[in-house]
Formats: sequence, C-alpha cells, structure tokens
Amino acid sequence: MKQPTDSPLQDRDLQFLQMGRGAMIPGFQKAIDVLQAELNLIKAEMYQIQDLLSQRNTPTAAMVIAESRRLESPVVIAGKKRGRPKKAQGYWASMSAGERSAEMVRRRAKGQGRRPKERLHPRDEGHPDHEQWLANVKRASNKAWNNLSPRERKRRIKAMNEARDKTRSKTRRPTVILEKTA
Repeated sequence: MKQPTDSPLQDRDLQFLQMGRGAMIPGFQKAIDVLQAELNLIKAEMYQIQDLLSQRNTPTAAMVIAESRRLESPVVIAGKKRGRPKKAQGYWASMSAGERSAEMVRRRAKGQGRRPKERLHPRDEGHPDHEQWLANVKRASNKAWNNLSPRERKRRIKAMNEARDKTRSKTRRPTVILEKTA
C-alpha cells in the first residue's frame, strides 16, 4: 500500500478505512481459531487410524472416525467450551410432537387463507372476559401513572406527544400550500 501522504484519500477516508479493517480482525481471528480446532480434530483422527492400522486390526475408516468423535473432549476456543450439543436445538426442537403438529396445522390453515380454530385471548373483542380484562388493564395503567412523580409524568407525556407528532407529520401532508398574500 502506498504511503498515506501519496494517497488521494482524505484523512477522514483513511480513518474510516482504518476502522473498517480493524473491525475485521476479530472475525478473522475467530475463523482461524475454528479452523485450527478442526485441523486438530482431523490430526487426532489420523493418529488413531494409524494406531489401529499398526495393530493390524483394520476396521473401516468411518468406524474409526465415529469412535474418535465419540471419545473427543469438547474443543476449547477462546476460553469457551465448544462441542456437539447434547440434544437438538432450535425453534422446532423445543416443541413437543403435539405442539409441532398443531403449529403445522396452523401454518397450513394460514397459507390457505383460513383462520385456524384458536382460543381467543381476553384482549380480543370476541372473548367473553374482554370487558373485565379492559377494566384490569385500565386500573393497572392508572395505578402506574399515579405512582409517577410530576417530573416523570411530564417527561412521559412529552415523549408520547413527540411520537404522535412524528407519525402525524409523515401521514398527514397538506393538500394545498397556502401562501401569504400582500
């Protein structure tokens, strides 16, 4: 790379370049650590295969690799234990079989434009306890507002008004621009 004095880049551009390059370093270091750990696993498997072959007991390579992975200890990368998860993880793994089935029924119904049979929450207008739920929410809201100090109350009202004005300014545009007449 050219010397900064020979570069047509401005100081500000060079600062952004330096920050961008500096931000890449941790990611590259992490990738190097992960690759090094995989390399160590492959080497360990190779040593085990060599030991088994030297004993003239030659099982298939797949059996040796499976056995070595079963015996391996979790890999330690940057002070954190890494290894194979004990059980499946993710959105579907946390559900029981019945929950997964119900979720798929719901998704199929939604895809076909139908509303699946669902229980209503009290916040929904069709629920029999909707009025009671509304009363409880209003009571809790009033209690929260009454517990605010005057300063906090003013701050919250100001934030609400600013948010309202911000959305109104985006949605309500004047249809006619009025000009002052002389």
